[in-house]
Amino acid sequence: MSNYNLSIVVVTRNDNHGLNLNERTNRFIDSCSYMSLKHKVFIELIIVEWNPPKTNDSLDKLISGMLPNNNQYLTTRIITVPPKIHDQFKNSKNLNLFQMIGKNVGIRRAKGEFVLATNIDIIFSDEIFINIKRGFNKNTLYRCARFDVPEEFAFQKKPELLLNNCKKGFRAINSRFGTYKINEKINKRFLSRMSLPIKIKFLILLFLIKRSFSYFIKLFNLKKLFNLKKLFNLKKLFNLKKLYFFISNLFFKKNSNKVGYLKAHILNCLFFTNACGDFTLMDRASWNDLKGYFEFPIYSLHIDSFLLFQAFYKKIQIKNLSDSVIFHIDHSLGSGYSIAGEELLFSNLKKKKIPYIDYQEYIRIVNKIKMNELLPEEGWGLSKHYFKESVL
Repeated sequence: MSNYNLSIVVVTRNDNHGLNLNERTNRFIDSCSYMSLKHKVFIELIIVEWNPPKTNDSLDKLISGMLPNNNQYLTTRIITVPPKIHDQFKNSKNLNLFQMIGKNVGIRRAKGEFVLATNIDIIFSDEIFINIKRGFNKNTLYRCARFDVPEEFAFQKKPELLLNNCKKGFRAINSRFGTYKINEKINKRFLSRMSLPIKIKFLILLFLIKRSFSYFIKLFNLKKLFNLKKLFNLKKLFNLKKLYFFISNLFFKKNSNKVGYLKAHILNCLFFTNACGDFTLMDRASWNDLKGYFEFPIYSLHIDSFLLFQAFYKKIQIKNLSDSVIFHIDHSLGSGYSIAGEELLFSNLKKKKIPYIDYQEYIRIVNKIKMNELLPEEGWGLSKHYFKESVL
């Protein structure tokens, strides 16, 4: 049996992606160390260094200065995937990092009983580690909500103080039902008094009530409902074409495939794919059974979601840790997916000729997974390759 309760796998390179990368990485490592020591959970932290820039320091030099001393519960492994491997992939000249292939490299080589795939700008809550200490079920994929915090939080060096700031100062929540912003005044005056598990459930309930009420007003056009001239004009009130376009525009912005976008949102609600790349946890045997993520050499958008559909059709249970949350330190707009930076991200991808999966393709791939027409690679995680590894 493994000596590690959990392997945590992330992928990065020392290129200051998203700005303040070193600070965000430092806070992530601090969080792993702080939680492992506080809750006495043995962690193997696997950092996959993908295609390191030749002009910058390697991660083993960089991260060795970030690691705290005298923590017997944390072991850090840095696995380096060199440029010559990266260059073998299609689109390698336009895209410096293949995130999901890199995660597969770490997952395939993990030694923990359970493996968590996440990212280097995540801060863990106590509830996550309480659940880890309590124990997880095998043949189960675990998810949780993500709360977003301002990027300046990356400069808070004390883990305990950072965690308290995250609990009080988050500004958006990514839940099963969508992503929405939190009113700062409400957060400071009211939500700050709640415990985190109650806060999570309250926010999701509040969001659903607000959204349902908003949709009701739009759907039945209440402003015109009491106009006597149109009160009995049911054909206009329930115009099916307008209703269709209204529904397909409920969740999504312009210039998107409306039908595909709507289906994608419904699937998100059913499978909780929203921000799943920041927290996907399974036992190591289940990861091996699924053969990790699909290794498409493109921008990583949606690839993390497909794993949940793979799990579902492999009879792996999908469970939400409703009492737990992770915090995400925001990065610069356009450097990753966010609602505010969506247009900038897609504009940058098109300029750099980096392919990504749109909503039409998303639905097609989901259908292929359902019909067992798309299978992962047998050699997933670059299993035939030996990589340089540093243990810190």
